[in-house]
Parts: sequence; structure tokens; C-alpha cells
Amino acid sequence: MKIVVIGYNHKPLDKRVFRSIIALLKHGDNEIYYIFNKMHLVEEELEVLPDIPALHWIPLGEKSKGFGRQLRIDRIQLDKSVIRTTLEIHPDVVYIHEPLYFLSTQLFEQLHKHSIPTVFDIHEIWGIMAFSESVPSHLYKIKNLFTNSKFKKELEYASKHIHISPGRKLFIEKFYRTSHKSSIIIPNVANEQITPLPHEKREPYIILPGKVPKNIEPLIPFSQYIKQRYGWNTVYIANTPPDNLPSYMEYHKPLPYHDMMDLISKAQFSVLIYRTYKDNNFNDRLGLPNKFFDSIGAGTPVVVDPFFIEMSAWINNKQIGQVVPPNSTSAIQQQIDYLLNNYDVTLNNIARFQKYATWGNQWEKKLVEFVTNVEK
Repeated sequence: MKIVVIGYNHKPLDKRVFRSIIALLKHGDNEIYYIFNKMHLVEEELEVLPDIPALHWIPLGEKSKGFGRQLRIDRIQLDKSVIRTTLEIHPDVVYIHEPLYFLSTQLFEQLHKHSIPTVFDIHEIWGIMAFSESVPSHLYKIKNLFTNSKFKKELEYASKHIHISPGRKLFIEKFYRTSHKSSIIIPNVANEQITPLPHEKREPYIILPGKVPKNIEPLIPFSQYIKQRYGWNTVYIANTPPDNLPSYMEYHKPLPYHDMMDLISKAQFSVLIYRTYKDNNFNDRLGLPNKFFDSIGAGTPVVVDPFFIEMSAWINNKQIGQVVPPNSTSAIQQQIDYLLNNYDVTLNNIARFQKYATWGNQWEKKLVEFVTNVEK
């Protein structure tokens, strides 16, 4: 089967995208054409792409020579190239990990017009509240109307949907009325599994893993209390350091995946208290991010802000950590003490959950069967 995978702005070796490609190659007689935007990549990133049989890397776009209007023109030309290249391949199915920036609806329309099945892997709720910080508040409602309409069309044109969490799936199906569409849930599970370390072998820190810079203001009072009561620093991992980092917090640049997992595995617990978009953003609130499953894969309990609805539900249901309001000193003391007093029980729960929370044959086969079982 000839499959076009559109990563667009995702880097070629992005965890979710690349392992979907490997799964499609591993479980079936498939030929993969991976189309991605090389405008923001350095030459070294292209040189290290692995040479894999039946996988064709297709980088498109050139670095823009300007900003504003010129950049928009360059991005539109990139989108046109993606559409043209995809149709020229004559694929049996197109697997989209990210919609195009300007001409996404046109891509979905063209695939529908040519009776090419489309699988839409919905990493983000691209309509409502997805880009609320990028426009002034008085333009927010106008942009929301436009992005919602655009996203709804894309959902309708797509043959199948892949969701990253039950909460996101339910929200999209209800808000955009897509429950009639064939869909599955493929979470952002970990790539590695580490046997949980006993408490006595843990090191004196807690950790907020990841790559994308975050607003850590909600984490500061929590980290300050943890330092005062237990003497532990908070390790914060991101691409760029925050301004005015308190003395009880340590900044780390992103590490290679295995090294990051090793660092998480030695922490007292992983702490997911932060913000990215505005407080009412459903991408965050209903998501199950990589850092959540990486923590479980590393065998480490998770402490999460109740702001995150989906993660909180999983923590409570699986008993793999604690849901802690970060501004309540009494709640922090009570629930962290409870976690520490029941640490072995929590680790046993994590060990039982790790198989689900880690990528492997069961996830690969589920994905491949869903993507390749299509009708024109």
C-alpha cells in the first residue's frame, strides 16, 4: 500500500510521527512517503535522516527571505507544493499529522475530490482556543470563528480520526458533531519502560519534564513549599530557561530521550503544574501529554494540577500519583504526605499500568490496522 504521511511542521524524527511511520513499515507491505516542511530545519537535521527501505523522505519549502507578507507568500507556496506532491504520488491513503497553515482545507477538499482516504491524527484541537495567545483579545472571537469553521470542514472531509485522549475525543465529537466518523484513541505513550525504583533509591528532586517552554508561575508556590518541607529542588526541563528562576528550581536543557527517562526515573515524583495557553484552553485541559506517559514509563509517580481535567481523572482512576491544588498549602502537605506514606502501593500501580503507557506491538498493530483498513 502506498501511504503519504504529512508531518508538515513536525520534525522528521518527532516521536509520535516517526514511530507511526516505523509501525506502518513494520506491520505490512507498505511504502511510505513522508512530506515535511524543511523551512526551519538546519542542514545537519536533514543529513542524519536514516536510510530505511520503502521510506521516502520528501522535504519541501525553502527558508523564507523575509517576514510579514513575504513569509505568508512563502508559506502559501509551501502548502501548494504539499498538495501537488501528494496528488502526484497517487497514494492509497493519506495520513495527516498536522494540517497545513494556509491551505489545509484545500488539501482535505482535493483528497476528497480524488476519492483518496484520509486519516487525520488530531494532535491539537485546531479550532477552538488553540491559538488564543497569538491575537489581541478584541480579534480573538473573529479568529475563533474562522479557525472553528476551517477545522470543522477538515474533520468532515477526513475519512477517519485519531484522538490522543478520551476527553479530547468526546469534546470534538460533541462540539463539532463528528461522532459518525470512524475513530480510535492513540495516546502519546512513552517509548521506553523502566522498572520503578524503590523510594530509598530515589534522589532529592522533583521534575517537570518536556521541551516546550511553559508558564511555570503556578508551580512556584508548590516548589517553594516542597523545598521548605522536604528539602527537594524542582528540576525544570525546556528548550529555553525562564526569567528569574528561583533558587529552589534548577533548569536543564532537553536531554536525549533515554537520558531524560533516566532522570525522571530517579525523581521523587513528576510534577505537572504549569500553563501554556489561556486558562480555558481545552487542548491542555483535556490532553494527555508526552510528559505524563513518559513519567509513567519511567516508573515515577505523577503529581498534577486539577486544572488538567483528563490527567487528573487518570491519576485518580489508576492511583498512580496525586491531584494537588498548587496554591493550597494544607492540600499540598496532606496529599504529598499521603503519596510518600503509600509510595510502594503507588509504584505497584504504576508497574501494572506501564504496559498500556508504553509503545509496543499492541499499539503498533492497532494503529496500522486502523490506517490501512480504508475504502475508496
